[in-house]
Amino acid sequence: MSNPKELTAEQKIIEDLAPKTRKGIMKKIMIHLLIILVVLCVVITLFLNLHPVFGEPPSKEQKEVYKKFDNYVDGKFVNQVPTNLDMSLSDNFSMMKESISGGIDRTPAGQISVSDINWNKINSEEDSLTWFGHSSFLLSIDNKKVLVDPMLGPIASPVSFAGSKRYTGDLLHIIDDMPPIDAVFITLRSSRR
Repeated sequence: MSNPKELTAEQKIIEDLAPKTRKGIMKKIMIHLLIILVVLCVVITLFLNLHPVFGEPPSKEQKEVYKKFDNYVDGKFVNQVPTNLDMSLSDNFSMMKESISGGIDRTPAGQISVSDINWNKINSEEDSLTWFGHSSFLLSIDNKKVLVDPMLGPIASPVSFAGSKRYTGDLLHIIDDMPPIDAVFITLRSSRR
């Protein structure tokens, strides 16, 4: 019977090659992952800069219109009210704590009433913005209808089992009165309290 610690010549060669082979394989994997990551970054950057959905430089006509705005200065839009963007680390932590745990006065004491909906205005070609309570709006612009956050049920969420209660009550009954909608825009945000 041979000693279990004794290795055959083949086993010694395989044992000697194994770490080198593993290192080589890992190195190749890492190089391939790095190449994929670089290509992905280049593709995303090109997409964001060249795709028309993400905007394009304004035309000469648009620039002329922008010049008439009070908040368009030296070719840029600026805040009309000075805004301090210098925040300390403690300011950032306070803001994060408030957004996670919920701050004071973030939830109304009772139901908020919604104004009577002016269906004539909505159905007209006139530009308008109609609030359906909570975060739901219907934007009528250039004779197009854009429904923003259409959470009209008792829960202001795309799913009935999660989300906060609507502050304005259930508005599902208005769906039948809605004009044809050209686009629906759903925003993402945290509703933690």
